[in-house]
Amino acid sequence: MSPNQNLKQLVVTYDSHKTDATTLSQFAIQGTTVFDSFPVLSFDCDERNIDAIRAMNGVINVHVPRFRLYTKILWYFDQLCQLPEEKRAGISVVNLSSSPGLYHFCEAEPMNVATRAAAEKGFVIVVAVGNEGPAENTLNPWSVAPWVIGVGAADCEGKELWERSSVGAPGDPLYHPTVVAPGKDVPVLIAPDAYRMRRHGTTVASVALSAIKEQGEALQSGTSLATPLVSRICLYIMKFIEALYITDRLLKEVSQSGTLDLQDAMWLSKIEPLPHFLSELKAHGVGYKLNFSPFMVRQIIEAMASPMECYTTHQIGAGFVDDHVAESYLTRFSPREFLQFFGEGRVDGSFIDQLYKSVGSLVPSEFVVTEIIERVRKQAVVVDCSIYE
Repeated sequence: MSPNQNLKQLVVTYDSHKTDATTLSQFAIQGTTVFDSFPVLSFDCDERNIDAIRAMNGVINVHVPRFRLYTKILWYFDQLCQLPEEKRAGISVVNLSSSPGLYHFCEAEPMNVATRAAAEKGFVIVVAVGNEGPAENTLNPWSVAPWVIGVGAADCEGKELWERSSVGAPGDPLYHPTVVAPGKDVPVLIAPDAYRMRRHGTTVASVALSAIKEQGEALQSGTSLATPLVSRICLYIMKFIEALYITDRLLKEVSQSGTLDLQDAMWLSKIEPLPHFLSELKAHGVGYKLNFSPFMVRQIIEAMASPMECYTTHQIGAGFVDDHVAESYLTRFSPREFLQFFGEGRVDGSFIDQLYKSVGSLVPSEFVVTEIIERVRKQAVVVDCSIYE
């Protein structure tokens, strides 16, 4: 046996207070990679040293990945986490239509450490749950983390779960998809002469953003096809929250300066009755905070999901979402939903009922379509971490 046949790629999570990358890299034979945004080190070593590395003081997790592109995905997350705020504004969602195989979720696994670091930086992480169903407890372990959005696949009508969509464990509060989306017989744009066997994932451009021109079309199925559709819905939600924030900021500027330029006045008129609603909250001393977080995006997408008859949480999570579900939910977003997600402190129920009667939905349907959905399709950016073999 040659020495190279005895090598394994290791990806190690460690406690930087107890050990450091230099100490661990002493085991490296080749390919050492140190990540700056999270305490993870990747390297090749002799597999006979794996137990010794596991026993080292400060080593939290030693992972032996199934494919060597594992480190490349970590590198993408590392680079995203290092982006300065001004450059990060154009990148909102990371789409991970890939699965490492079936094993138990471990919070300390390097990939989960990386996705958590990215979520804490404000990125929404959307992960395919896998195509290992219908057996129970077959979720992609990367999709289980509570700081990501795990996506299963259903038919386009939201009536049936795709037969191979991975499912969780009945009664387990963690092991279930977040939502399911269309992933059965989805039209996918492909080059006419392209090799059609999709090994891992698919591109966001071909499914979610439809950015590839002059290509053929084929029908494919899989949770990796449902995932970019949910990535797009996450962008709708983020654009919606941004519209709420802009409106609130303009109203505060008006109250301070007493003036408003024409462009801002046109914005407020387009998004009415939201300005009236926010003014009513202020007049009655009702506090709210329009903050954004990936966790809030997950909450909102769960709230909009439609139930699917005969399916339970461990199979479909909160339920089915698609563009129509998202548009309908954002169009009828009411004072009750606003205070549920952004309100601070308790609010009298009769006051909410009164607000609902006076304003109804907060944002006009035309605004949702033209200023949110259409703009997302034209402008928004998703980072795609699909893997091909």
